[in-house]
Amino acid sequence: MVLALGALAIMGLIEYVTGVSWEARAGRQWLAGDALGGPYINPNNYASFLVAFVGPTIVVARRTASKLLRFSCLLLIVLAGFLAIHTLSRTAVIAGLLVLCVGMLWPLHGQNRHVLSIPAMLLSAGVAALLFSGRIISSMSGTFSDVDAQSDEMRVGLAQAAAKYAIDSDGLGIGPGSFVSYLRSDPGRNVGLVTDAHNTFLQIGAEYGVIVFVPVVWMMFWLASSVLHKEHGRVVRWTGHIRLELSLVLIGVLAGGLSASSLIADGTWWLLIGYSVALAGLIRATPSVEGENEPAASPDRQAGSRQ
Repeated sequence: MVLALGALAIMGLIEYVTGVSWEARAGRQWLAGDALGGPYINPNNYASFLVAFVGPTIVVARRTASKLLRFSCLLLIVLAGFLAIHTLSRTAVIAGLLVLCVGMLWPLHGQNRHVLSIPAMLLSAGVAALLFSGRIISSMSGTFSDVDAQSDEMRVGLAQAAAKYAIDSDGLGIGPGSFVSYLRSDPGRNVGLVTDAHNTFLQIGAEYGVIVFVPVVWMMFWLASSVLHKEHGRVVRWTGHIRLELSLVLIGVLAGGLSASSLIADGTWWLLIGYSVALAGLIRATPSVEGENEPAASPDRQAGSRQ
């Protein structure tokens, strides 16, 4: 996950320095202006994945005993924040702040010594970056400008269209990849731009119907409930870092699902969901051991240690 964030950050940094989007490099039209999009077709997609990969990087920074690795992770987190701001994604700003707050303040057994030092370093680096680059300040002010009112109206119209198509299909869906074509031929649409629903969950409901929509939404709730899962009424202390990582990755997954153009065909989003399922399964499969920080050693291992 840390390496994945590093790869995304390098691509975003190259785009920022050169001023040429990766879509333009591939010969495709880039419609987002100065907003960074990295290797994705939409800035919101890039921003949500930056946020999702920052979560595991925070966990590594808090748990590692290597000062070099911790410092490298912190620099990577600051760089990811810099790039996320330049995507001009409001969801990324809000989700990113939430990830930082949860990631830094979540108590980890035996790791509390890092809780105060990491936020202080991040805050210092963030303030320095804001003072050094006036473009970040202008980007943040532009992120919440009046121009976004049109974007909000478009999102509402797209959401209404997705709900309408789902209902008109009696909950069976209009077919995979059909949303844009249905929208283009819809004389009653209240959006000018023909595009994806900009809400992956609603687009899944419109295209695939309730038979897919319900399991996907149920899985999101199951993942969220896994963060607070208890075994025999107790939370296993040594799984704290797994619960933290799951909660942070889930924030990125939900941010992408609610703001990106469409992640139905995006392998990165489904990979993150699969990773979250693995983390949740590990939490739920871990037995509660009274007074233990790590899983108890098996009798064979204990006998071997005595020999």
